[in-house]
Amino acid sequence: MTTYLKDLTQSIGYLEAQVVSLLGAKNLASMRGKGKLNMLYDP
Repeated sequence: MTTYLKDLTQSIGYLEAQVVSLLGAKNLASMRGKGKLNMLYDP
């Protein structure tokens, strides 16, 4: 049972990493498109 949970959490973490990388790429592209002014406001 513990190995199943371990595999589950690993696959969830992998999916989350993919989503985060996709969102990050989209955010970078939109920031680049808007210009460098918005970079000053975004932390």
